[in-house]
Amino acid sequence: MAGTILPQAVETFVDANGKPLAGGSVYMYIPNTTTFKNTWQDPALTILNTNPIILNASGQAIIWGTGSYRQQVFDVNNNLIWDQVTEDTSSGLLGNMTDNTFAAGSGFTPGTTTTLTLTVAPGSIQNTWIYFDGVYQADNSIASLNGTTLTFNAPIPVGTQLVTVKIGSTIAVGTPGDGTVTGAKLSIGATPSPNNTNNVPTLIGIYGQNLYKVKIPILTPEMFGAVGDNSTDDTVALQALATQLRAQGGGVVIISKPHLVFTNSATAPGSTLFDLTNCSNVTFIYSSGALINATYPNGTVVGTSWIFGLNGVTGFKAINPTLTASSNIPTVSGVVHFGVNTTLGALTQTTNFNAENVNQTGGLAGLIVYPTGNASVRASGFYMTGSFSGTFYPANFQGNGDDFHGSIVTRNCGRSYFPYNVSHHEIWVDSNNGTAFDDIDITCYTNPNFRNETTDIKVHYKNYGSSSLGNSVAINFIQYDSTSRSGLMHDLHIDFDFNTSNFTGAIISINKYLAGSPGSPGGPDNTARGYNLYNLKFTGACATSGNTQNLLQLFTQANWTGEFVYDVGFDNYFLSGSNTVDMVLDGRGIATSAGALYFRNTIVGIPVSFTNIPPGVTKYDNATFNNVRQDGGVSGTWIVQSVAPGIARYTYNGSLSVATGAGTTVTMPVSDKRAGNPQVFCTPKGTICGFTVNPISASQFSIAHNAGSPVLFDIDVVIAI
Repeated sequence: MAGTILPQAVETFVDANGKPLAGGSVYMYIPNTTTFKNTWQDPALTILNTNPIILNASGQAIIWGTGSYRQQVFDVNNNLIWDQVTEDTSSGLLGNMTDNTFAAGSGFTPGTTTTLTLTVAPGSIQNTWIYFDGVYQADNSIASLNGTTLTFNAPIPVGTQLVTVKIGSTIAVGTPGDGTVTGAKLSIGATPSPNNTNNVPTLIGIYGQNLYKVKIPILTPEMFGAVGDNSTDDTVALQALATQLRAQGGGVVIISKPHLVFTNSATAPGSTLFDLTNCSNVTFIYSSGALINATYPNGTVVGTSWIFGLNGVTGFKAINPTLTASSNIPTVSGVVHFGVNTTLGALTQTTNFNAENVNQTGGLAGLIVYPTGNASVRASGFYMTGSFSGTFYPANFQGNGDDFHGSIVTRNCGRSYFPYNVSHHEIWVDSNNGTAFDDIDITCYTNPNFRNETTDIKVHYKNYGSSSLGNSVAINFIQYDSTSRSGLMHDLHIDFDFNTSNFTGAIISINKYLAGSPGSPGGPDNTARGYNLYNLKFTGACATSGNTQNLLQLFTQANWTGEFVYDVGFDNYFLSGSNTVDMVLDGRGIATSAGALYFRNTIVGIPVSFTNIPPGVTKYDNATFNNVRQDGGVSGTWIVQSVAPGIARYTYNGSLSVATGAGTTVTMPVSDKRAGNPQVFCTPKGTICGFTVNPISASQFSIAHNAGSPVLFDIDVVIAI
């Protein structure tokens, strides 16, 4: 790469003998005048120089400027050294400069004139340099430039005597010879050059060090007869556009208007607007105001129609896709925005799907990835962001669709995120959970045609809604038919940011069901299937009020005996509620290994009901339940220390005052899991008396003594947890 000689950063002024002009002065004027013209101390032109500029002891100064100047230089004794015209170093690259000057009185009226007529058209505001009495005026002082008419935002100020407008022009530059420009000379990114004969723009493509002309089809609905007034049905025209895309194998579509579709019973329901089967590298770009309005005849919702049918598509992108669709929740009919692999048994799977900033109101679904009937054939590579209102399934993966990343906002939708038998998903959901359906529904469905495994799912779940009947997060196993089949779910992580009122569903529900569909399962399943559920983690914070049922229902609605559940944990998790709602957990499926159930850095501020948990499987690390600490720290009434796996020592925090006579009944925060009663050790403090400990139940005992007044007792209880 060739370089250029740089000018001196600091100028040195000398006399005829080469001696620096220490203490000299430099005056800068508009050429051929004695009107001062500004110079600066920095290239951004923000720090003004004085005028004149006083040279330092070395005869030096920093001078930045723009355009041409008359420069007068004097020595310290005010002797003139020279009087010459100079210009900035880039002036020669700007081509010829045209100077228009306007004098007060003849060319403009100070305090009144806002418009000047130039001798040539600058072409753009950036191609003008304007000075009022030598003072540069920024571009934002110009209201408009139309041809040769220059209009200021305000009248030229009173007192201004001369307005100078410098206008740049162009110069010829060298044209490289044929074959001399390579890809290394260009930045990646091409600009279309329209071709009016075939509506196919020519782009410059770069491959290695070679340049190629590439024709990429850019289509618009209007090219196929669409009106785009949101009142004329454009279904047929848009379907013709899709036919062209299939014929050419892909392309770019720009939608700039609102298009009404599916109003004619001949085209809906059951239709696909854009059938892109087997296309590659398809991009749809929606400009401001563009949308698809899918309204069924008379608003009737019967059957399913698709806006995009993506079967065997490799590389699909939709930017700002906007859809308004008629459908009502609950319904299994309606409009699907993006339907992937709609043909059962398809062998060519869609990959690399990207929908950015989706804006959808209504409809059966935003994105549905359908099953193929072949568990070994998988669609993969999905990315979607956007917002959904009143859409039944914003993101639904039905036994197909791996490697999904998304971020969606859902309001009054059915099931915001509903995956089953898929893997490698991470999604951020901002929901208000406003319907009677489970908002986050993660399922393993034992369909023999599916890969019966749901794995590696992470959900970042925010919900500040209210008045919902459905569960916030449901994790379910569902049998396909009467033939018993096993299933596998593992590596599921739900991170909560949850704060609601009048929430009547459960925050977390873990269940297994008899034969049915994932959207409509059978009743609770009490038969052992050989299910495996492990590496299940809950984090974050959940706060709610006005509840009418248990907030956490874990393994409670069916008998999990015979299943294999382990590594279920609450980690950095906070839960609070009202109306005496409970955290309910049934441990009949939990593996009998230490740590199969764990609580780490967890606070549960509601009553807890743990039943059927095998001895020794639960681990606590900085965990507090209903103000009772579970890790040895002091909090609430008891200090709890682990003695052995599954065995804890509860020490009363302080001393308990035991009344005279019948004594005092003590209730433990947990029940002893062994057959029998907890082991109680107590000692009176400061008083010698006889006393007895009377067991009542697995969680209660009483202490009585023969002293004539209340006695303080130190109490330790060894209990199986």
